[in-house]
Amino acid sequence: MRALRVRIDNKEVDGPPGTTILEAAEKAGIQIPTLCHHRDFIPTGSCRICVVEQEGSDRLVGSCHTPIAQGMVLHTRSPKVLWARKATVELLLAGHTGPCVMDFRAAQCDLHKIASDLEAGPPRFSVKRPRFYPIEDVSPYVHRDLSKSILCSRCISACSEIARQHVFSTGYRSFHSKIVVDNDIPLDKEICKDCWLCVEYCPTTALSKAKQPGDKKRGKKMASRTPQHPSRDLKSGDLLPMLKKAQDKSRYVPPKFMADTAGSLNLSISEVYGVSTFYSFLSTKPLGKNVIRVCKSVPCHLQGSQMILRSIEDEIGIKPGEAVFYKNLGSAWLARGNVEKTLEAWNEALRLDPAALETDAVKVPGGGVDAAKQYFLFAKVAAARGDVERALEFLKRAQAAGFNEFAKLEHDADFASIVKDPRYAALK
Repeated sequence: MRALRVRIDNKEVDGPPGTTILEAAEKAGIQIPTLCHHRDFIPTGSCRICVVEQEGSDRLVGSCHTPIAQGMVLHTRSPKVLWARKATVELLLAGHTGPCVMDFRAAQCDLHKIASDLEAGPPRFSVKRPRFYPIEDVSPYVHRDLSKSILCSRCISACSEIARQHVFSTGYRSFHSKIVVDNDIPLDKEICKDCWLCVEYCPTTALSKAKQPGDKKRGKKMASRTPQHPSRDLKSGDLLPMLKKAQDKSRYVPPKFMADTAGSLNLSISEVYGVSTFYSFLSTKPLGKNVIRVCKSVPCHLQGSQMILRSIEDEIGIKPGEAVFYKNLGSAWLARGNVEKTLEAWNEALRLDPAALETDAVKVPGGGVDAAKQYFLFAKVAAARGDVERALEFLKRAQAAGFNEFAKLEHDADFASIVKDPRYAALK
């Protein structure tokens, strides 16, 4: 097979087809910094530290996963490359919490080494809420400090590609992304005993041996392995449709469903949970019957998304991430004079919980409402559902609050069975 020739930092290098830019650079004695990459793993290109500049391309390319092509001219330390690497390192450092530089294990952190080599100063980026997680020390084998995680996914690769245990996965999305175990629970697995592969490959001090917390975190130096794709018979293409079906049926993805689905598709619970928390149309917690989704990105903001959010808060009294009970939603409609919507909401409240309207104090977003009218409508909802006892009780409360339009009830079909009850006569 004919070798390909490329030029890297003015050095000509030959390599067979399939050789990555990083491998070709190493062959030429040129060092390119990496964080997520390791020769024992299949390249992912997630950290973007190893980017290089290719002449004729507007974009920087990841050297760990980009194969060489005949005639490529590459630069590994151009001003554009160094600026991008520094910015990436600063972003990673900005998301950290705690005095990392004071940690006695900071010298073992690859992120600190790269920051030093690049002469990256304090982060220019202000992060309002840096990532912070409590230290997980329940496992007798491995401790985790996710506040120091850089989401490089090396622990995932080590556990899945080498140990073949599939304990870890990436959950959630954007700034909330984190490495999860099962349904985002603390790491406490018996299969971690005497393994420590994740600790060995972690480029920061996010993972450490629990048995010897004061010792160096890195274990016995491991011989290099040939990267291999997991040999499982995966059916991951079926996962998302199954999760969406569960969401439509239960209004969320239940933990038991995740466990059963993981078993049926030969996936780990962590992997199923990761997908369930990544997509915004899925939820791992029960949601209401109706979910309002409002885009908050910059383009949506320019189109008036904040006005929509304010209108929702004014109308039904909830902010992003909050929920409203049907009984309170009914009261909100009643305060605005919409009896039809009020009855619809309260009917749904009683369907979900027969005691939903028992409380005297029902929250009314945006202001108060006439108590007599509210209790009368409570009675109307109960009467329409055939609950004579509750309807009479609400009529008593309505009367005590000043309701005196009992004559109208005799012509209301919902109260047909109520007006025939001997106890009703005592109210008139």
